[in-house]
Parts: sequence; C-alpha cells; structure tokens
Amino acid sequence: MGQTVSAFTAALRDAAFCQAAEVGDSTAVKLLVAAGAAVDAAGPRSFTALHYAALHGNSQVVQLLLGANASVDGAETPPTHPYRYDAGPTALHMAVACHQQAVVQFLAAARADVNAPNAYGISPVRFAGAETCRRDAKVLQALLAAPQLTPETMADAVRAALEAGRADLAVLVLKAMVDSERQAGSRSSASAGTSVSGS
Repeated sequence: MGQTVSAFTAALRDAAFCQAAEVGDSTAVKLLVAAGAAVDAAGPRSFTALHYAALHGNSQVVQLLLGANASVDGAETPPTHPYRYDAGPTALHMAVACHQQAVVQFLAAARADVNAPNAYGISPVRFAGAETCRRDAKVLQALLAAPQLTPETMADAVRAALEAGRADLAVLVLKAMVDSERQAGSRSSASAGTSVSGS
C-alpha cells in the first residue's frame, strides 16, 4: 500500500511539473525540481516538461529545465504524421513547429541536435523549410546559425523548401551553406599557415 501511494504521489508531482512547464510557471518548476520531480518524466501524451515549455515558447522554463539537466534531445510520443509536432519530436522540433523563435535560438545555442530526425527521419531544419512551417523564415534562420549543422541536413532543408514552393527559404539555406564552406576554408587556411610558420 505504501509503495502504491508513493508511486501515485510521484505521478501527480510529475504531471504537475509538466503542467507548470506548459503554462510557463517558473516558480512552480523550481519548487517541483527541488521536491524531486523527474525532469525527463513523461507527462500527458508522453511529452516531457521540456517539450511542453518549448511548444508554448516558455524560454525561461526551458532554461530552468536544461539547468536541471533535462535531456535536450529526448524524443517522445508515437508518430502520427511526419510534419506534425507530435511525430516523435525533440523539444527543438516542437519549438520549430510552433514558430517559437526565442526557444529555437536558445535550444540551438544549448547544442540541441539540429540534425536529429523525428520518427519519420525529418530534422528540425527540414521541418522549418516544410510547408507547415513556411510562414516564418526567422525560425529557419535561427537554426542555420547552429554550428553543428551538417551539409546533408542543409541540403535536405533546401529540398524541403523547394517542395513547399518556398524558393526564398531555399536561398536562405544555400547562402548559409556557402558561408559555412567559406568559414571552413578560412579555418583550414589559417591552420595550414600556422603549421607552415611553426616549422
């Protein structure tokens, strides 16, 4: 009986934790973390508190959760459609889907994996270029600033933008690809110059 009550109490605490993250109640989030809430526990629909905070643009709560060691790239829920935010997303997928630019920027800066596929193999960058996210180029620009972005993911984003009829977004990605290649070239030239002069 004691274990049942304890498990029930923990489940209520974790549900309250997800609810506090969803509504952006940073005070409640702090208190529940201090009370032992599991920061990566799944709430309703199997989303974590970080998913809910990202979905609703609660950047202060996102910062608190990451500071409490919440998994930045944890994916939850069974998929239903590749371009829906509930297709096995990370918190970054959810922030992109809901056009939460500040949260996207924060998660990218916190080294969220911008290349991570959801259950259908779609990265947040491709998602940003897809038809469901086409109204907001700023979200895509925030993702393109991430240092860990791979050329493969960038090429996939170009394809998604073109499939969505958004040549403007494809151009944004192509410019980022050129800039990335230039930066890589200048870094390799600088390191080659250092090794030659050091000989």
